[in-house]
Amino acid sequence: MGIKVQISFIAKATVIVRAYVTNDETDALENPSVITCTILDPDGEIKETGAMTLITTGTYDYYFYTTTATEKGQWRGEVLVTDGVGETAKITPVPFAFTIN
Repeated sequence: MGIKVQISFIAKATVIVRAYVTNDETDALENPSVITCTILDPDGEIKETGAMTLITTGTYDYYFYTTTATEKGQWRGEVLVTDGVGETAKITPVPFAFTIN
């Protein structure tokens, strides 16, 4: 399973995390069993965690709303993709980072 994570800033206080999940053999977009996003603030504290929203097959979004000027700095996060269930499930963490100025 291939996973690409893209970060975009929309409006003044919104960060969108977009994940594209593809089949390794065919490069076709496909849906995993579970996909979540975790955001960590500049101090390394978890700010929020949640399920990503399905946009279309294999494309998922997570909207993170920043609210104060004190939240400026280097943020980190992780998209966690689970394909399958139980002992045979393949779990793939995909780290990312972004800066709020």
